Amino acid sequence: MDIGGVYLVNFPKKGGNEFYGKHYAVVISKVSNDDGTLLVAPITGKKKGKKYRGGITIDNHKYQTESSYDNAFIYVRKIQEIDKRKIRNQRKKQIDENGNILLDSSGNELFKKEYTKIYQLDENDFELLRDKCKDVIKFNW
Repeated sequence: MDIGGVYLVNFPKKGGNEFYGKHYAVVISKVSNDDGTLLVAPITGKKKGKKYRGGITIDNHKYQTESSYDNAFIYVRKIQEIDKRKIRNQRKKQIDENGNILLDSSGNELFKKEYTKIYQLDENDFELLRDKCKDVIKFNW
């Protein structure tokens, strides 16, 4: 997964007013080799007339052709550690350079997971996100 990439994440329900269910999120750390977790900042559609704090606003039309809202809000205050298995992925058959499907020693087809990146934040929005992380939660990466 790419840092600054936006992926669809299935956030677990923990209770209270926390994000849960399927939401887009920005990856802000590499996957840990120790436990397969990473940090993400959830994104929500920005509704007109509602105040949002602790994050940055991005223009949806810059990244998506069809979007329900003109703007989206990346919640820095709600950064979460998630297991990489919570990110939407597809199983794809592994193939060699000749296009042949790879098999294991028992003759079973080999598969790999491919994580579906929705889009990549541009340099400007990525820098705004980094600055807001430093400001709001004192996280510097």
